[in-house]
Amino acid sequence: MGENAARFARYLSDRLHGHDPHNGASWLDGLPLDVAARLCENVGTLVTAGPQSHPKALDRKRMIEAGASGFAICAEGPDALSDVYESVRRRSQSLKGGFYADFGFYTRWLQRMAQPERYRQVLDNFRDFVLESYPLAPGQEVLGRSCTRRRWFTWAEIGRKYGLSSGRVARFQRALGISGDDLRRVAPGAYDTKLSILSSGLDRKQAARHLNVHPSGIDKLVAAGLLNHVLALPQMDKLFLPEDIDIFLTAAFANAEMVETAPAGAWPLCSIAQKATLPNADLLRAAISGRLKKVWGLRGISGLPALHLDLDEVLDAFESPPLIGLTRDDLRKQLHINCSTVSLLLKSGMIASQQFPDPRTRQSLSLIATEELGRFLDRHLPLGLMAWQLGTQAKHVAARLDRAEVWPILLPERCSKIYLREEAAPVIAI
Repeated sequence: MGENAARFARYLSDRLHGHDPHNGASWLDGLPLDVAARLCENVGTLVTAGPQSHPKALDRKRMIEAGASGFAICAEGPDALSDVYESVRRRSQSLKGGFYADFGFYTRWLQRMAQPERYRQVLDNFRDFVLESYPLAPGQEVLGRSCTRRRWFTWAEIGRKYGLSSGRVARFQRALGISGDDLRRVAPGAYDTKLSILSSGLDRKQAARHLNVHPSGIDKLVAAGLLNHVLALPQMDKLFLPEDIDIFLTAAFANAEMVETAPAGAWPLCSIAQKATLPNADLLRAAISGRLKKVWGLRGISGLPALHLDLDEVLDAFESPPLIGLTRDDLRKQLHINCSTVSLLLKSGMIASQQFPDPRTRQSLSLIATEELGRFLDRHLPLGLMAWQLGTQAKHVAARLDRAEVWPILLPERCSKIYLREEAAPVIAI
């Protein structure tokens, strides 16, 4: 028999014979002997065999071990007993967070007390622990006493409070990495902000319906910083506050004149974006900041499609500085060749060009550097250019070159004639 078992036996013997136990178990001394003995046995069984067992189901050896363990705990006083209760609660496999499931036979034992006054200290200690540690609603009774203050919630209660399904609550728990004891109880206010957003927030598609745009438009507004998610959890929809969507929509129309029909030159936001080759976000920023003065909102249309802008004003407002270089038309005029020849020269790389956005329309524009034109003319001479420089007709220049047996380079028939400079220049003496 171990030391604790011997101490327990001596303690019971001393009290039975009216002696002072001198075991440092003053708290137990205040209990009737049978209550103290039963408490030690039941606490020991709870710790060594678990809440699903029962002292009567233990054999003699295990009963002695249980009594010894329980005495070692109870002799330390009510705080040590409360620590044991907390340990049992934390080890529980029940996900419902109920003390009946967690303590099993122990709770049933206390409920059956025929003379509660004899067990008052034991009952009060356990009841205080339960009231402080479990999700109990005000007014709920625990072993003869009503709960007066909410200390914890269950997740099922949280779901009902915020109108969330059990599946959505479970996804929320996984997204935040909530596990263990935190699955069994929730402190009041612990997740109120996130849960409120989860309950009332708008996902990407809902926000798109609110603004009357395609969901991809919401993504672009977020990327541009015009809208922000207020809740973004792993494996869950990113959410917006409805009021944030309304604030953005109000800002977009703050400088708009509400009209029944769009004035001449006014186009919807999406059409203006296409025609001016500009992102919607840039146009919205300009409208919100007041940079654009001609802004209208069409009555009877909801969301952003009601916003109309003036195309010419937009093109003016976003026009960039002029580009340096020759356009295709400039090249045609300077070389005195037709459009087909310009296309062939650029496509074949005989004259190199670069693509730039047009300063006003932002449409793709081919530009040729003046140095590139010089490089081409160092080697080639178009017939039209020679005729223009000589002040005569092209057919006369061509006849002179034919008589000298100088022939143009091989190009399709639809193209203007082009000669090699080293062959043609000596003939026409340019």
